[in-house]
Amino acid sequence: MIPDIFISILFTPSFSFAFFVWLIAHYTLVKHRMEGAGRISATIALTLTCWFVLVIVISKTRLFAINPLFAPNIAFGFLLLFELLRRVYSSKTIQRIAENAPIALLMGIQIYRILGISFLTLYSQNLLPAAFAIPAGWGDILVGVTAPFVAALYYFGKPYGKKLAIIWNYVGILDLIVAIGVGTLAFPRPIQFMHTTPSTELFAMFPMAIVPLFAVPLSFVLHMLCLRVLKGNGTV
Repeated sequence: MIPDIFISILFTPSFSFAFFVWLIAHYTLVKHRMEGAGRISATIALTLTCWFVLVIVISKTRLFAINPLFAPNIAFGFLLLFELLRRVYSSKTIQRIAENAPIALLMGIQIYRILGISFLTLYSQNLLPAAFAIPAGWGDILVGVTAPFVAALYYFGKPYGKKLAIIWNYVGILDLIVAIGVGTLAFPRPIQFMHTTPSTELFAMFPMAIVPLFAVPLSFVLHMLCLRVLKGNGTV
């Protein structure tokens, strides 16, 4: 059973993260007087809100945790999100916003990932396996702690600021890939490929489902958009 305090620990920072993503997008749209700024801003706000609420509602029904036929139900959520986020990343409107947005802020707001310490706490309570909690927890802490420093070095135009920002974004992506990969392999149904005790079943239930189905994909897209801008719209 997840301690009640984790509801606040996961809910508030994840929602705040989404709010600041919208705020930066709104600021960029207004500052650069982009066509349809009001409509685009409202669409982004509505999309993020509906996405967040939908994850909460579905996870509370335990749909992601019931016995699947041939793959974890939560995996279908990943596939759907992957396709939707691929479209978002390819969107000309989103590209325009990213190119004009304060990239330092988009990196800095990932400070919320210091909450990876919650994975280590759950591991200490025998609620998450070491194979997941240690790499994912410490990886998130590393990315979160360094986020404001990397953002500041880039913002103030230090000679190594841009290169460091590119490396930091790749490290952030690697951390997310490891977390999702191990989390999926250690999931108990239908086949637990990585036999751990406990498993990662917690992530199919509220409030932990907020992490893989909201916070992780949103962070992933931000890293990708930042890399696109930092590398001059080249191949990420």
